[in-house]
Formats: sequence, C-alpha cells, structure tokens
Amino acid sequence: MKASRVQILRSLRTIEKDKALTLEIESILFKSTKAYVASREENTIPNILHDTYKKFAFERVGELVEIPSTSWKEYLSSTGLCILWDSQAYSVYRDQEYKKRDFQIMLSMGGIKTGDIICKKCKNKSVTYYTLQTRKADEGSTVFYNCFTCGMKWKE
Repeated sequence: MKASRVQILRSLRTIEKDKALTLEIESILFKSTKAYVASREENTIPNILHDTYKKFAFERVGELVEIPSTSWKEYLSSTGLCILWDSQAYSVYRDQEYKKRDFQIMLSMGGIKTGDIICKKCKNKSVTYYTLQTRKADEGSTVFYNCFTCGMKWKE
C-alpha cells in the first residue's frame, strides 16, 4: 500500500475507530479516484493516480468529519467523484486564480491597461497602470502607474 493511502487511513482513524469501516471507506475513495483518473486525458502522467488520490481523499476526509460515520457510505455514493477544485463551490475562487494567471501573462507581455489616467508631471494620458496585492489580503491593492511620455513612475 502506497504511503498516501496509509496517510488517508490514519486520518480516517483519527475520527473513526472502527478499522473495518475506515478500510472500506479508504477503498471506496481509492477505487473512485482510479476510475476518475482513467477517464481523463492526464492518466498517462506518472504518479497522477496517487497525486489525485491524495488531493481528493483529503478533501473527502474533511467532509466526512462533519457527518456521522454511519452515513459515510451513503454520502460518498451520493456525491460521486468530484474534486473540489472542479466543483461549482470553487468556481469563484477558480476564476480568481485564472485571472491572476492571466494577469501575470499580460504583465510579462507589456503594459496592462491604458486609460483616462493623467500623468501628474506632463499631464498626458499615455499612462499604463496595474494593481498588485503587495500587503496583506485584508488591505487594498497597490496601483502602479507609468507614463510613456515623460517616464514618471508612481504608486498609490
């Protein structure tokens, strides 16, 4: 048995002492992950099964903590296999991550936005700007400005 499967069993046993039940639940998790990986294009990537299994199984163990162990099998059969990242619940967060990735691509390709910002020095509108989260998440983003005409740079 791979180390990832042993880790899942240990995690399950911290919330349920019945070894037969935890073995059965772990087996269900592994079989459903195996079927999920087999149905995807990435199934030829080395270790994809165990990497996906760890991600999926730990997500499911986190869900199982919230419900009584007598309902685990029913819960797992009703939810099917859906890795949380692919689920609707994460759609807003997933979209934010994709936007961050797109922003990094746009940033590496040149100016991000050009708009109605007026340069403080030359009063020209050829200013590009972008925002970055430079401090803690609960504080506002920093806006970086760059004037193409005079070269002035500033931030707010």
